[in-house]
Amino acid sequence: MAADGSPKPELDGDQQFDDAVTGRAIDDIVRHESDELLAAEDAKTEAQAFAAPHRGFWRGLGHVFGLWLGTSWGRWITFLVLLVAAGSCAWFSGSRYFCLNKLGVESTASVTVTDNLLNTPLQNVPVSLGGHTVRTNSKGSASFAHLKLGSTTLTITQPGFAAVRQPVTIGWGSNQLGTFALKSTGIKYTLLVQDYVTGQPIAAAEASIGEAAAASDKTGKLILTLADAAAASGPATIQKSGYRSEQVTLSAQGGTATVLLVPSQKDVFVSRTNGVYDLYKIDLDGKNQQLLLAGSGNETADTTALAMSPDGSRAAFVSVRDSAHAADGAAWQTLSLVAVSDGSIVTLAHAEQVRLIDWIGTKLIFAQTAPSSGTAGMSVVSYDYATSSRAQLAAANKLGRVFSAQGGIYYAPAVDPDNPSAQAGFYKINPDGSGKQQTFNTPAQAVLRTDYNTFAIQTADGWYSYTISSDANAPVATAPSAGNHTYILDPAGTQAAWAENGALSIHSLSTGKDMTLAKTLDVTRPVAWIGSGIVVYRVGNGSAPADYAVAANDATAPHKITDAIDVAGLTPGE
Repeated sequence: MAADGSPKPELDGDQQFDDAVTGRAIDDIVRHESDELLAAEDAKTEAQAFAAPHRGFWRGLGHVFGLWLGTSWGRWITFLVLLVAAGSCAWFSGSRYFCLNKLGVESTASVTVTDNLLNTPLQNVPVSLGGHTVRTNSKGSASFAHLKLGSTTLTITQPGFAAVRQPVTIGWGSNQLGTFALKSTGIKYTLLVQDYVTGQPIAAAEASIGEAAAASDKTGKLILTLADAAAASGPATIQKSGYRSEQVTLSAQGGTATVLLVPSQKDVFVSRTNGVYDLYKIDLDGKNQQLLLAGSGNETADTTALAMSPDGSRAAFVSVRDSAHAADGAAWQTLSLVAVSDGSIVTLAHAEQVRLIDWIGTKLIFAQTAPSSGTAGMSVVSYDYATSSRAQLAAANKLGRVFSAQGGIYYAPAVDPDNPSAQAGFYKINPDGSGKQQTFNTPAQAVLRTDYNTFAIQTADGWYSYTISSDANAPVATAPSAGNHTYILDPAGTQAAWAENGALSIHSLSTGKDMTLAKTLDVTRPVAWIGSGIVVYRVGNGSAPADYAVAANDATAPHKITDAIDVAGLTPGE
């Protein structure tokens, strides 16, 4: 309504903003809102304009790169660019190791640690490299794997020795970092390690106490270094493969001592300490005697025999184990194969008579006689304990002597009036049953092995000399003066032990010469080889037989092992 109370007239669109102030305010509002709308529209348009070209850019770049690699020249250029980049990594060491480590490349390294006095390897020494710690082995070597490439620090620490800290660079591949001789700073113990029987130095023997360890050089000398006297509170252990370990007490002040190591291979013998023929094993210094097989009480010295395998692991033992007898009243014998380590037994034969012919490697050759159709029948058998297999080498109603010589088995079937068709002569066969041949076609009345390479064969026409190595024979004018020899070959096959006229001798296969060892003792036979350097032999001495050990190249100091019953060993079968 108007001021005078009359109704206010209604304005049309062209008249409602006639007031100048009001019109300007409305114009400002409209312009402000329009500017905001335009700014928003501009921002939206700008964002769309920016996004669209970039999406197109990446899509286009991928398309172009695909087209690039789709051409042969594009691939070659790309390859060259990558090659240049790789070459840059290879040329600059820092970037090279960085690139290789990022690619997951790993390297290896090895270190050898010795002492600076004897240059012998130090065992059980901690060596740290590239975040890894490894202890040295028996050869003083520590090997590392999975190492990062580049610069690092090698650290070697061992009580009693000056520490080593040295910067090293680990390159690509295998890194031989060399030998580090540690300087000893602690208490030194010098040990001279020798063989008990031969007195010879023992190389590579290991001495250890706590974490300290050392190895002997070729003269048998080793130096064990400890941090202080307190570290020597217990005994040191000295050991070497093939020998019994020994314990040595070290003094607090250090010093020098001689250590004698006894071969671990045992002497096996028969004893009547308990009134029966028991089978024992014992160390060569007479210690650690143990029962292997108890006697049955039916044995006698004439019905018992023993022969050791070349490696000393098996004992072929002939004894009377039961009360069985042949028709003529003779007791039956049992051939037992006894494992020296644990005393386990394999029974190989049960016969009227068993003779041990030889050991050839893991094969035992033996002859056995047993009743067959009312007539004494004899066979020669080979048994291989490594394969638990056996082969029959010969069989006849009557066989003459059976010999083992230079890897072959020789036998002479006797002339048998009851069997005229039996083929007489002198035969050879391999221990596995192959290669049978007749080496002498005249019936042999007697056969003797007069030396390592010769048989003397008696026929109705006289004596012949048969050469084993050449399978050749020739008549001789006179009978042989030498007796019948039995040889025991050493494990290496280089020398053979034999006994004659109470003396022990060694035959060299390389020179063909014999060397007499024990001359003054009443030697009955060689018993076994301990390796290739020691011979165990039996001494009769009337009522006090015993086993002795002696160096194969020096008989000046034989060592008595133990008293033993003088039973038979390897003998030609008849």
